[in-house]
Amino acid sequence: GKDLSGLKALCKVLPTLKHPISLNLANCGLGVAEVAEVAATMQTGAAVARLILNKNPLTGGRRDSDIDTDITGITALCDTLKTSSVTELDLSECMLGPGSLGKLAEYVREATAAVARLSLSANFITGSKEKDYRGSGRWEYDVDLSGLILLCDALLTLKNPIELDLSNCGLSVNGVNPIAKAISAGAAVEAIA
Repeated sequence: GKDLSGLKALCKVLPTLKHPISLNLANCGLGVAEVAEVAATMQTGAAVARLILNKNPLTGGRRDSDIDTDITGITALCDTLKTSSVTELDLSECMLGPGSLGKLAEYVREATAAVARLSLSANFITGSKEKDYRGSGRWEYDVDLSGLILLCDALLTLKNPIELDLSNCGLSVNGVNPIAKAISAGAAVEAIA
């Protein structure tokens, strides 16, 4: 396995901080075990207001098409974020799919700190994938809308506005429809990309 000593040392310090910080762990090669370590730290009350984990294979995949390979780490993270001080979360390019999005929707709905910004850019959150082979250019879009629908339902429960980044998520008309429906039903979406 990977040497987690540096991450563990950082995680040990985080709960001792007096004021919330922005924690940027982008592109650090964090996988399932490492995100579980971050989740355990968040559970101890780490003072983190902004958590940036983009460009890490948090669900264990190795290729762009490997979404939701192992969601145990992201599930633990979402569960602990519910009671954290995190108000901005960047999970762009983390190999998240419909299953991960379902857990993320729970966090958005149940968070004690108002989630102001959520970035999911470049994750195939509706299971969009290339049909034949990588590079074929033939895509099958919005294979599984279940997680996106749960997220849209969670948006309807928010009291404070949220900025949502869903750019490059492989959404087609079917994927955009639940978002449009939630916004027209009064979801507190301040900006969407």
